[in-house]
Amino acid sequence: MPAISNYKNRIRKVEISDIPALLELRKQCAASDIFGVDVDISDLIRDFPQGQILLEQEGRVVGLILSRRIGGIESLHRAKAIDLQALHDPFGETLLLLGVSILSGVKELEVWRLLLLNMIEAVKAEQRIRSIAGVGRCMHAVASDAQAYLAYLAKSIKEGWASEPAFQLHTLNGANVVGVIENYQSETGPDFGYGILLQYDIDTIKTFDSDTERETDTLGRRISEFAKRNPEIVPLSLQGQGPRTFWIHPMSGDVGMYNRLAAQFGDAIQMIGIRARGFLMVDCEPLSDLREMAKRYVDHIVALEPDGPFHLAGFSTGGIIAYEVARQLQLRERVVASLVMIEAPLLMEKDRPLFQSSTRNNLLVNANFMLITLLSMDPSFIVQERAGASRIFLGRYSD
Repeated sequence: MPAISNYKNRIRKVEISDIPALLELRKQCAASDIFGVDVDISDLIRDFPQGQILLEQEGRVVGLILSRRIGGIESLHRAKAIDLQALHDPFGETLLLLGVSILSGVKELEVWRLLLLNMIEAVKAEQRIRSIAGVGRCMHAVASDAQAYLAYLAKSIKEGWASEPAFQLHTLNGANVVGVIENYQSETGPDFGYGILLQYDIDTIKTFDSDTERETDTLGRRISEFAKRNPEIVPLSLQGQGPRTFWIHPMSGDVGMYNRLAAQFGDAIQMIGIRARGFLMVDCEPLSDLREMAKRYVDHIVALEPDGPFHLAGFSTGGIIAYEVARQLQLRERVVASLVMIEAPLLMEKDRPLFQSSTRNNLLVNANFMLITLLSMDPSFIVQERAGASRIFLGRYSD
């Protein structure tokens, strides 16, 4: 079995002698393991040793995958949690995840990516294995009945699992929700008996020759997938090995003005822009409350950088929003390492109307921005502007 290891991480197959430490790890991680099937680890080692792997950091086990080989994902469509171990098929084409335990406080996304890639490299030697699947449960659902739970589930999928970090861990790394299983577990629980079927296609998950290439692709993939569901996120520069920084939009709502900064910084830092909700988005209502803006941006930032420390920046009004983002992160007991406010104005209570908008105003501002962008590309206009013959007015529309 190939190992993906460096000076910090060592990944290897599970051994019988590891079981006491693994039982303790599973106990500590029970609240975040969406699969969490009660299994006999020694049986799994005997039946399918390639599917049981762990990650050590400085001699301490911080990550674990437990799995079993089954005939195919179709066998899960009417499965029950208590029957999963009985589905073992030594010649099956699907790897069924029975438990994923990652110790709190480590970089969960990176640890899971390392474990996942290592497992794929191991099972690819088994030519008939085509996919990885698992049946999970929501860890934070609060619903009064089954219908309300299904509505919560639909909302979570639409929002990229922002309220379910454990599911987000998997979907950001390539898993897709392919179904909901009725009567999967006890109907008296918070999930009302439903299980959520996830599937990875191992042929579409890329493996790498170096840690740097792997980390860069992991970040790019995560942000790309996240941005599809949350169009406020705009990758500006992801190639750097420096700190990951988040740049908040000014009053215009766009983050295009940061592109030149990204070019100047080169690979010194990574830059992720956050544009205003509703900016050039036809199906998103704009937010008119600064605190609500900041709360949404905090959720996005924590989803992309779960562990911190956090580096924030913003130009003009973006600096004010970045300040509120920093405040809310600190209220969540997160470490804000830097806050850069570029030409940020001093806003008072009387300035609250600046953040009140409507769909009509938002469309007008977007149209104004597009016209300004087109004018700035017209050589004759640039000449007139520099000569003082033309001026652009950036104002506020009102109903």
